[in-house]
Amino acid sequence: DGSVIGSASAAAGTFTNIAGTGMQLSSTTSSLQITSTDTGQYTGPYIYLTHDSASPANADETGEIYFRGNDSLGNITNYSKISGFSTDVTDGAEDGGLYFYNKTAGVENIDLRLTNGGVTLANLGNTKLTTASTGVDVTGRLTTSAAGLNLFMEGADDTSAGPYMQFYHNRPTAVDNDEIGEILFTGKNSVGGIPYYARIRAFSADVDAGTEDGTVFFYAYSAGTDHIAMRLQFGGVTLAHLGTTKLVTSATGVTVTGEVAATTVNATTVNATTVDTTNIEVTT
Repeated sequence: DGSVIGSASAAAGTFTNIAGTGMQLSSTTSSLQITSTDTGQYTGPYIYLTHDSASPANADETGEIYFRGNDSLGNITNYSKISGFSTDVTDGAEDGGLYFYNKTAGVENIDLRLTNGGVTLANLGNTKLTTASTGVDVTGRLTTSAAGLNLFMEGADDTSAGPYMQFYHNRPTAVDNDEIGEILFTGKNSVGGIPYYARIRAFSADVDAGTEDGTVFFYAYSAGTDHIAMRLQFGGVTLAHLGTTKLVTSATGVTVTGEVAATTVNATTVNATTVDTTNIEVTT
């Protein structure tokens, strides 16, 4: 009703009862201070925000804290807020969550979620990082500016198994020759561009359940052009030079295209009496 509740002095500010809204504290300095003089270890001051609903339900909001200020036209604007939720109200199995919001270009977005399911970081409302019982999921680029060691994985399992990195292409309908994942090795060139100098790509060559085949391609740049240097596949290993196949392994042996040159082989180690030339195939 606008009545002043009371104040010790003008500098301390005044409490005003605002009908339909609650209490308002006005002050030109710090607005609110809560002090506890209890000498116990775990008895500091605290604030309760209580949603005393007669019919509590999952996802009920339990309270909010707003961070407000004027905009350029003097409008009072909610720039940030923290919201609490009762995500599960089952007696004895209650779950809660905290959402942190920020306004960007006039639009309110959730930037951080703290829930029983883990922590979620977002950018303009789009999830970028999520923690779970299995680890951390990142959507988008993972960037580090540290010099030297940038990514460190340690396996604490007391077995022979070590840490591993997994690339998972979660396509609803898998097809042959899907790209599974790619590792790019990039760096600056002489004019400041950032090309990739080498890369590794993996494909699901055959996705039939029970007879799956995989292929890994190793690429290297040469004179500004990307070339396949090596293939590791279900049919064997292929080595190439500037994209042209030079050596292929298969069930029957090794096929070489071009010249076979050796600088450490002499007549005492390789000669007609020790090498069966019928098992050497040379294609020119």
